[in-house]
Amino acid sequence: MSIRDLSSTSALTTDWRSIVRKERERAWFSLSQGCLTLTMNGGEQVAYKLLICENEPLEREFLIQVTKESGLPVEVIGEAENGFEAISCAAENAPDVIFMDIRMPGMTGLEAAAKIKEQFPNVKIVIITAYDEFDYAKEALRIGALEYLLKPVRPEELVTVLKKIIDGLEKEREKALKEQELKKSIKKMKKFFQAGFLAGLLLGVFDDKELLASQADLLGLKQIPKGLLVIVPDVEVSSGGELSCYEVYQLVEELFSTYRDESIVVFLGEQVVVGVNDQQDLKELAEKIRLAAEQRLDYTVTIGIGEAVDGDLHQLFKNIRFSTRLTKFFLGGNRIVSQKEATALLRTTTSYSFEKEEELLEQVRLGKKKEALAVLDELLQEMLAVSRGSLAYCQMQMAEVLVLVYRTAKYAGFIEKKDFHLQYSYLQKLGRCQSVAALRKWCQDLLDELLGSTEEGKTAQEAVRKVMKYIRDNYAKELSLQKIAQQIYLSPDYFSRVFKKEAGCTFAEYLTRVRLEAAKQLLANPYLSVSEVAQRVGYHDPNYFSRVFRKAVGLSPSEYRRVISIQSENSRD
Repeated sequence: MSIRDLSSTSALTTDWRSIVRKERERAWFSLSQGCLTLTMNGGEQVAYKLLICENEPLEREFLIQVTKESGLPVEVIGEAENGFEAISCAAENAPDVIFMDIRMPGMTGLEAAAKIKEQFPNVKIVIITAYDEFDYAKEALRIGALEYLLKPVRPEELVTVLKKIIDGLEKEREKALKEQELKKSIKKMKKFFQAGFLAGLLLGVFDDKELLASQADLLGLKQIPKGLLVIVPDVEVSSGGELSCYEVYQLVEELFSTYRDESIVVFLGEQVVVGVNDQQDLKELAEKIRLAAEQRLDYTVTIGIGEAVDGDLHQLFKNIRFSTRLTKFFLGGNRIVSQKEATALLRTTTSYSFEKEEELLEQVRLGKKKEALAVLDELLQEMLAVSRGSLAYCQMQMAEVLVLVYRTAKYAGFIEKKDFHLQYSYLQKLGRCQSVAALRKWCQDLLDELLGSTEEGKTAQEAVRKVMKYIRDNYAKELSLQKIAQQIYLSPDYFSRVFKKEAGCTFAEYLTRVRLEAAKQLLANPYLSVSEVAQRVGYHDPNYFSRVFRKAVGLSPSEYRRVISIQSENSRD
C-alpha cells in the first residue's frame, strides 16, 4: 500500500490502537516459507541488535513481540520512550537497527535519529509514524533513514522491512570480510617480499645504495632494519635440525605478529633471522623468543643479537653468526649472546702448540688412559682458542688426532684385529659433536675404547669382576650402571661393553639374575610374604617383582612357593 493510498483512507483519524489489538488477536503468520534463518561463514548465526524507540507502551510492546516471534536473527537490546533515551541507549549498546517513532515528547524521532547518525553513521533507521506527509518522508531520507513505515504497522510489513535490512547488513558484512581477507593477503604478500629483501641484504646481494633505498620505499619499509636477531635451534643437523628450524620460524612468526609493521622474519635454512628497527630492545625480544622455545618446543635455542653501526647488515649478519657459534660451542646453548661477549670469551683462551700431540701419543704408547685424557682435553682447549670456536676446524683437527692415536694404539698392541671398524665409527661420532661437552665425551669414549686392553683396561676388566661381586653382596640396594660406572671412572658405554664381555650378559640381566636367585631362596621360607621377599631383593613394587619373576621362571612367586613346598613334602615322604 502506497503513502498516497493510505492518506486517502484518513489515516490521521483512524484509531490505530484498536487495529493493533485486532492484529495481535490474529493468528501469527507462518515464517517457515521463507527466510528467516541467516548464517555466515560455515553456519555461524549472527544476531543483530535492535533498539525500539516508541513513546506508546502498547505499540512498543507490539513491535517487540513481532520481532521476537519473527524468527529473524535479531535481538532487542533496548527500549526508549523519547529521543533523549534513544540517544543514551544507542551510545551504550551500538545497535545495528533502530525503530524510531517520529512524534515523541521532548525531542522528535527525526532529531534523535540525526544525532544518533552522527555517532553511528552505519546504523539502519526505520521511521515509524502515523502521519503520511511528504515532508516527513523527505526529512527521514535526508538524515539517512532506510525505511519509512506508517501506523498501524502490520506484522507482515514489519518483518518484510526487517528482513530487507538484515539482508543488507549481511551483504555489508560479507563485503567487509572479503575486504579484510584481501587486506590480509596483501599484507602477507608484502611481508613475503620484505623477507626476500632482508634475505638479500643479509647475503650481500645489494650493492647499489640508491637502488636499495628505492626497493625499501617500494616495499613500504619506513626504514631498513638496523638490529638483527639470529636464532639457531640447539639440535644437531643429523637429528632433524632443518625441520626444527622451521618450527622455530613458525614460533617466531607467531610471537612477532603484533610487531609485523616494525619487524621482518626470515627463514634461512639453519637459522631464523629477525630484522627490527633500532628503537626496539633486542635483548628483551630475544628473551621472549628463548623462553617461548624453552616452554613450547622439545629443544632450546641460542640467539645472537647485534646492531649495524654503518647500515651494513651483511657484515653484521656474519659477525652475529660467528658470535653465536662461538659462544654456543664454548658454553652450550639456550642463551642470548652478543659480539662483545664472544670477543671477551676469546681473550680467556691460550695459544695452540702441536707439542701437545706428541705428549698425547706418548701417554697412549704407555697405555696411561687418565694422563692421555688430560692431555687430550688441553689439546681441545687450544684448538678452540686458535680456531675462534670454529666447529669445522676442531672436527678436522680431532680427525687427524684420531688417526694418530688409533695408529699409535694399534702399533702398541692395544687394538685387536676385529676392531678395525673403530676408526670409521669414531669419525662418524665426531661429525655429530655440536658442543665442547660433546667433544669431551667423544675424547673419553675414544680412549676408553682404544686403551681397553692396556694396564688400565685390565684394571677396568678387574673392576667388572669386583662389580659382579658387589652386586651379589648388595643386590637389595638401588643399583644402576650409570652410578657404578661413575664410581669406577669409566664411561657408561664402555663399562657396559666390558661388563657384557666379561659376564656374558648385560649389567641389567646380571642384576636381575642375582636378585631372582636370592628370591627363590627366600620364597622357601613360608613366613615371608611375597611383598617382603620383593623388598629384600631390591624390588620396591611387588607387582613389578611378580612380573619379572614370572617372565624369568615361568611361574608367579606364589606358584613357585607352592611347587617347592610340594617338592619338599615329597622329599620328606
